[in-house]
Amino acid sequence: KFYYCEGPLAHNITTRQQCEAMSNHRWQNQQYNFDNLGQALLTLFVLALKDGWIQIMYNGIDAVDVEMQPIKNYSEAKSIYFISFILINSKKELEIKQNMQKKLERKQRLMHELPYYAHFSPWRKHLHDLCISKYFVLIIAVIIGFNVITMSLEFYPTPFDLDKLLEYCNYVFTFVFLLEFIWKIVALGSSRYFKDKILKLLKMAKGIQALLDTVMQALPQVGNLGLLFFLFFFIFTILGVELFGKSECSEEQPCSGLNKHAHFKNSGIALLTLFRIATGDNWNGIMKDSNTMIADDAEMDEEIERQLESDVHDENYVGQLLLDVNALDVKEK
Repeated sequence: KFYYCEGPLAHNITTRQQCEAMSNHRWQNQQYNFDNLGQALLTLFVLALKDGWIQIMYNGIDAVDVEMQPIKNYSEAKSIYFISFILINSKKELEIKQNMQKKLERKQRLMHELPYYAHFSPWRKHLHDLCISKYFVLIIAVIIGFNVITMSLEFYPTPFDLDKLLEYCNYVFTFVFLLEFIWKIVALGSSRYFKDKILKLLKMAKGIQALLDTVMQALPQVGNLGLLFFLFFFIFTILGVELFGKSECSEEQPCSGLNKHAHFKNSGIALLTLFRIATGDNWNGIMKDSNTMIADDAEMDEEIERQLESDVHDENYVGQLLLDVNALDVKEK
């Protein structure tokens, strides 16, 4: 939309076709436009630098449509876009400059302030330099590592020689750590030493607090998921009590998974049994015992059914005999 016709009679032209049809006229684009993403970014970058942004704004105001000759002040409402961008960008620039100025002032104050160890005596300064040096910190870290190794060497029963060696090592480590504590108290001062420890704890606490905030934000989703799993477990608990509630172990038929702590005789223990199965703890033994009990129940049901059929047959036979006896008595009379 930023294209325009350049020529002596350009003010009488309204479209690109008219411009190209006339001699000594040329249809060309503005240097800064919004025809594609790259050109748009470049144009906004120029606007952000406030270098010739007024001309770019007027080009946008005059733009009519694609392949149409611009008309002066065609749409003044478009100026809101350019002015808003300039205001927002200026506000961000001001904030950045203020932050940089604050950092610069803080650095200048630190440069003018004397360090806390400026009034220390020469020997205390040397001790201070020793305690804050990276080599001293590295040596203490190595000693801590050796201390952890010696602590891990303890076992029962410990040989007498090894026990004595570990005891002497503990004495040495205790002496070194006590010496470090005294040196740092003297070199840094008690207030600065404990303040440094507290700051480390606060940094750790901030990390823990961020972790707890994340957990609290996820609690509703975790609660919904937990409720869904509880409903799933509850349904299978009822099914387990209904299907395997009569399962029992005996000397003739020992169980490899079911016991007094894992069975389906009541819903409470059944729920715990399902949780145990979900963790994979001897689930195959419980499944095998349950399948065996179901097979035994099926055989028992078949036997009961056969017995009932036999009883019914016997009752019919006895009834028929009674009818025959009654018939003979009638004939004799």
